[in-house]
Amino acid sequence: MQKIYNNRDTYFDDDYELASNEVWQIYDDFENINNINTNCLLNVKLEKTTNMKLYSEEMIKAYQTGDADDPYGDLDSIYKEVYENHKKIKNEYTEEFFFAKVNDKIVGVTSSVYDNEIYGIYGLAVKKDFRCKGIGKEIIKQQLKMCREKKSKLAFLQTEEGYYPADTYRKLGFKDVCIEYYYIKRNV
Repeated sequence: MQKIYNNRDTYFDDDYELASNEVWQIYDDFENINNINTNCLLNVKLEKTTNMKLYSEEMIKAYQTGDADDPYGDLDSIYKEVYENHKKIKNEYTEEFFFAKVNDKIVGVTSSVYDNEIYGIYGLAVKKDFRCKGIGKEIIKQQLKMCREKKSKLAFLQTEEGYYPADTYRKLGFKDVCIEYYYIKRNV
């Protein structure tokens, strides 16, 4: 498998196109969470929700920016339906969905999945008009504090490599674990 990974350009020639490359990152420096500087001057509050219809609507608003430099700029509407119709299944993991609010206004969304040892951060998105204000960093910081309160050993997340979130998470103390490459066959 390592040979394929190291020589992927040989195996995935011109007949294939790189569709995406995801980077998985971990955080385990819980003693230093309070030292994370978010530069956020706004009072960001995470509010847990079970209103999946509203969550799905706000998630689409946060993800669909139409910007070329946004890896999720044209998120498929199926994501809205998936979240809108989400049902909790009974298993060993706990799922939580949050609105990020400033002055009681929803400015973003995020979610988490965790057990007794690990805490996964998923679906963090900030609405376009509220980006570059430190809100995303503040959301991560608050989630890491939740992780620490639950006495989890590790937090993890996944994002697209080559876009600003991956570098932002690295600056906050996340470390890369692996990069996954997804190729699709071109219509020849």
